[in-house]
Amino acid sequence: MENKKSKFTAVLSSIIAGIIVAMVVYFGLNFAGFKEYRASAKIVTTSVENLNEENPAEGFADVLNSKAIKERTLENLKIDWPLSKLDNKLGLKPIETSPIIEISVTDTNKLRAEDLADEYAELSVTVINNIYNTGANVMEYSYQNAAAIDNTLNYATYAGLAGFLIYLIISLVGVARHNHKLDKKNKKDYKKEEIKASEQVKKNKEAIEKEEDNFDNDYEEDIDYDIDNIENLEDEEEMASNNFEDSKEETRPLESVKEEEVEDLSATKKIDTNDIAMAENSIKSDKNDTTIADGKANKLEILGKLPKYQRGALDV
Repeated sequence: MENKKSKFTAVLSSIIAGIIVAMVVYFGLNFAGFKEYRASAKIVTTSVENLNEENPAEGFADVLNSKAIKERTLENLKIDWPLSKLDNKLGLKPIETSPIIEISVTDTNKLRAEDLADEYAELSVTVINNIYNTGANVMEYSYQNAAAIDNTLNYATYAGLAGFLIYLIISLVGVARHNHKLDKKNKKDYKKEEIKASEQVKKNKEAIEKEEDNFDNDYEEDIDYDIDNIENLEDEEEMASNNFEDSKEETRPLESVKEEEVEDLSATKKIDTNDIAMAENSIKSDKNDTTIADGKANKLEILGKLPKYQRGALDV
């Protein structure tokens, strides 16, 4: 997901851009051999007799910063400049504790700077004398006294500040537009996600309702099936009970079985002679079908019944 841009990054990039612009301007001006000259002319706002009086230089400096004087200066020298350009090159500085005003002009052309300073000084003296009649005059002309100055560092600084401000404005506008587009995009994405979520919720709700309907139908079918099974089971149980009653009626009761008397073999029984005679007769009658291999015994001795064997009695 794309993140918003911070204003701090815009400020930082603007500072870097301003430094780069300042360096380019500084080295570019030096490489091109750029030079400026400053010409200074001085006027005295009062006569020599009134030098010890109260200093009126500051008040006169405000009067001399006049549009009429500037236009007349450019007209006399036949220089086609706008007043704003002369304003940037002209300086009026009253000297403290004295009635002296310094008029300076900075230009890349040395002669033009000197002419502008001297012409402005003469016109200023004329204006002061016409208005205040103080005996003002030109104290010092700048002709052939202009000095070369190095303003490349100042211009580079101004260019750097301008580059910083311009780049900062552009960067802030770009950051604002980027964040606005990102917010708009996020809102659209949020709405899309919201729509998808609502549709999904709707689908889930329909699926749940469908499952509930199927469950209710299955539950009802199971209940009906269980009821049918229960009824079938009840019918089967009723039929079974009826069959059982019928079979019960058809079946006659069993007679109780008397337990046979268990003969006690442990007791010794006395054999009667009649029983022995009967046994001998029985043996004689069986000799016709049975052959005795041994031929030893013609007479059976019966001593009696053996007592009941108990386990362990014959163990040695």
